[in-house]
Amino acid sequence: MFMLAAGGAMAGLQAFQAYKASKAKAAAEMTQYNDRMMKQSMASGVEMFNNAQANANRMIANKNIASAAIENLMRQQSDATRMNESAKTNMARGLETQTQAVRNKAAAKLGRNSGTFKLAVDKMKETGATAFAQQTQNEYRTAQDQERQYQNNLSQRDLMTSNQTAALVPGLPPAQPNHTAAAIGGAMQGMQQGMSMASSFG
Repeated sequence: MFMLAAGGAMAGLQAFQAYKASKAKAAAEMTQYNDRMMKQSMASGVEMFNNAQANANRMIANKNIASAAIENLMRQQSDATRMNESAKTNMARGLETQTQAVRNKAAAKLGRNSGTFKLAVDKMKETGATAFAQQTQNEYRTAQDQERQYQNNLSQRDLMTSNQTAALVPGLPPAQPNHTAAAIGGAMQGMQQGMSMASSFG
């Protein structure tokens, strides 16, 4: 009877201790899991905010580059148009002055009906046409240079980069142990210990 009583007492004690230890271990593991998940969630939130800020700053920078590029192009085109009109006006005046001078000189020396006079006038017209054609080519090359500069300015934008935040995939929570099984195991061990102790006392 003594052995059974001692075994029963130890079984109860060990069962209680094993149940309590199992509950404490499970609670500690769950606390660690929750702490780890909270830290990961906070880190993901910070990363998401930083990436959103970086993407917004990049978009603003790209918009500013595009705005500056088009403003620069429009200013260049306006300046070129003004200079071209001025150049053509001055060229027309110069050619008109030269043509009139040739006409007067040739008419005085050769007469207006002479073939040489007509040839000189035609030559002046040809010279004027060539000058205006050259001016037109210069305008075209200038416009091409402006377009290339505009495209080069636009190429400074960063249109390919986008900061992405990886999806937060929480790990599996710790498995919940079978506290009853732990208590039963503790009780069996306690029963053996109790009976062993009782037998040692005779």
